[in-house]
This record gives sequence, C-alpha cells and structure tokens, in this order.
Amino acid sequence: MTTYPRLNLFHILTYPLSLSPFLITFITAIFISGALMDILIAVLGACGLGYFSLWFLKYSFYMLTQTAEGYADVPLFTDNLIRPFEDFRPIKLIIVIISHITILSTVFIIDITLGYFYLALLLFLLPAIISEIAMENSLIKTFDPNVLFEIIKSSGIWYWLSFTFYCLTTFLVINIYETELGLFISVFVSLYALMVSFHVIGLTLYTQRHIMGFATVHSPEQAQQELDDNKQLDYQRFATTIYGQYRQASAIKYLEKKLADEPNDAYDWFLTEIMSWEIKPKFKHRFIQLYCRHFCEIGNNIKALKQYIHYSKTDTDFTIEDRTTQYCLLTAAIQKNHNIGILTLSKSLLHDNKELTYYRETLVILIKYFTETRPNDRQASKLLRHLLTKFPEMRNDKLIQQYELVLNT
Repeated sequence: MTTYPRLNLFHILTYPLSLSPFLITFITAIFISGALMDILIAVLGACGLGYFSLWFLKYSFYMLTQTAEGYADVPLFTDNLIRPFEDFRPIKLIIVIISHITILSTVFIIDITLGYFYLALLLFLLPAIISEIAMENSLIKTFDPNVLFEIIKSSGIWYWLSFTFYCLTTFLVINIYETELGLFISVFVSLYALMVSFHVIGLTLYTQRHIMGFATVHSPEQAQQELDDNKQLDYQRFATTIYGQYRQASAIKYLEKKLADEPNDAYDWFLTEIMSWEIKPKFKHRFIQLYCRHFCEIGNNIKALKQYIHYSKTDTDFTIEDRTTQYCLLTAAIQKNHNIGILTLSKSLLHDNKELTYYRETLVILIKYFTETRPNDRQASKLLRHLLTKFPEMRNDKLIQQYELVLNT
C-alpha cells in the first residue's frame, strides 16, 4: 500500500525514533554533553563533536527533504551523509545563525527591548530560513525579507504550525535545562525536538507543494499521473490493434469488451482517436452507436445526445440503429428542446412498427411534449388519435385520459 507524509501528532513525535535518526541524535548528544561537562573532554572531543553535529544537521535536512518530496518512511543514515562535501546546507544554516547571533549581541547592547524583539523575529523567521535553504540551497536569499515572507505567505496556516512547534521546543528546552534530569538527557531531548521540527517543516513543504512550487517525487497526483501515462500507452497499443482489424465485423465487439472494464474517460479517448482515422465511415458509425448506447445505459443521456448531434452534422448518412438508444436520445432531445433531434429520432422510432413498445412510448412522450412543453394542439391531437387507434387499450391509461380531456376542451 502506498503511503505519504501525513499530519498526525503521534506520528510526528515518534518519527525520529527509528534506528537512523535515534542513533545520530544519541551519539551527537554524547559529544555535546561531554563538551559541556569538561573542558579537557571538549578539546579531545572537538573533532567528534564537529563531525557528529554536522552529520546531525545533514541528516535533519535529508529527513526534511525526504518528507517534503513525499516519502513517508524514515530515511536511512547512508554513507553520503558522512562525506564532507556532499551537502553544504548545514554549513549555510550555521553561517546564518552565527550572523544573526552576532547582530543580536550588538542589538542587545544598544537596547534590551529591541534585542528581545529581534530574537522573537529571528525565531519566527527560522522555519522560513530553513525552508529556503532546503528548497533552493541559497544562502543569500535567507537574508532577503521578501523571500522569507513570501514563504510564510505561501505556507499559510502550516507555517504557524511550524512556528508554534518551534516555540514549544524552545520552551521545552529552557525548562529541561532547569530541571534535574541530567545534562545528557537534556541535550538528547533538545536534539530530538530539533529533529522533529525539521520533519514538521518538511510536512509544510509537502502539504503546500502546489502553492510553494516545491517539486515532489512521490505524491498522489504523481502516482495518478504515472497510472494515467501507463493507461494512455495501453490505450494506444490497443487502438493500433483495432486499427489493423477495423474492417472485420468482430473489431467493434473486441473494442466493446475492452471498454467494459475501463472508466468512462476511456470512451472519450477512443472517440478522439477513432475520429482521427482516415478510414471509411462504417466502423466510425459502429463506434458512435457504442458510445451513445454506453452513456445512455449509465444515465448520461445528454452527453450521448451531444455526441449524436455533433457526429450527425459531419455525417448526414449516420443513423442510430438500436431502438433503446434511439428512445434514450429522444428523451434527451425533448429535455433539451432540440427540434431537429426530436424530429429525426421520433421519425426513426415511428418508422418501425415491429418494436411496438418503443412505438407506443414514443407516441406518449411526443403527446406530452406537444401538450406541455411546446403546446401544439393540432399535432398533439393527431398523435393521440394515432395512439388510440393503434393501441386502443391506452384509453384506460389515466395520463392519456387527462391529455384527451385537455385536447377536447
């Protein structure tokens, strides 16, 4: 079963608990905790701290983009994340943060209130900064307010979800460090919350992909497009086979059997395809009848009528041979008040005295039409007399009695 990223709080919070994200978070927390505990350990572990912190950020960005591209499964920590020159997005994020911290320290010296405002603004823009780096890998654009606010605008309510999560994460981290949980646990929980926040940003990019223009590789519409493309190829192959056999009487039956298992759109596809063939009209006549019969059977009489009228204009020799379909088209023509369709179809139905059921029903529906929809007492009376002459038992029909009473007064 195909799965896609989804907004589910339990799934979001447990997303980094798979083996790869858990291990990178755990090991990074060890090095950071060691660095904070003892200066000597900090010096000895500087190399490990640098590497694992960089790998942690690399994996976080990788997880973000995997989510944004439409993958529901937690990505594995592969060897390309260890290579130093494969991905510079973490370094760019560090440069942005250091730059803002430098500015922030200066602002705090000038004015404390202004400093807190700048800090709040930085926290608010952080999801947009990370999104910009993830989408375009651009360092310069992360300092462009227009770009960042456009991301916020495009993200809609999802951006507020990311921002709210960052606020909760910040509050959680501050409070954890003030508890007696221990340094390692505090660092681990902080890194864990940070990794979850990257996943939330990925969800935002994925959910708003149509608005933000983020190119996914795995989404319902892409899966549907792939199915549609495969279906088109299947139709084209089948059409080629039919084209080679269209002179045979069995060709239309073969096509009908194929279409029986296909959606209604398939009839439109084959209609366009077959009408483009430079062949004698006989096979086209058969397909138009098949087309009209199908849409009549599923209750789409109007669509059947439109195609019948359209084709009749280009081929005046075309007639519907099936009485059931003819009657269906007549009811649609009366519904749309299409005079030419009513005249042509009723004439064809009344021409055949063998199909007495449709003959009778055609007379009844025409009497109703010329009595209620398009009043013509002379025509309605003529049809009524013909009906009662050919089907005298209809005198007992209450509807016919009403029409007779109306026309005789």
